[in-house]
Amino acid sequence: MAPLAFKVAKRGNTLSWCNVRLLPGQRYRLSYFVKLDNVMVKNRGGVTCFLKFAVPKGEKREETRFSGTTDWVYQESVYETPATLKAGTGAIHCHFSSACGRVLIDGLRLDEMP
Repeated sequence: MAPLAFKVAKRGNTLSWCNVRLLPGQRYRLSYFVKLDNVMVKNRGGVTCFLKFAVPKGEKREETRFSGTTDWVYQESVYETPATLKAGTGAIHCHFSSACGRVLIDGLRLDEMP
């Protein structure tokens, strides 16, 4: 399968997502490779992929944002869904925010962890 590719000529926002079935109280690993070509950002912009699900009020989700030019870089994040999560409600988001340039994302996986 070809890498997921974003190319944005003007600074703007692009979002791609895939709905996924998540279970309450479960740990997940989201992993992928990312390659950037002249990604310029404004303010807190950048490129990020993350697992989206409802979190308890007051909790924040950490997101690594990328910019610049890089060769392929492996990235992974671990998430734990709250015990109160409604089963089946989640999505993988790949977000290109307040930025312009070219981004390739490949090998995107979501694995359950013990």
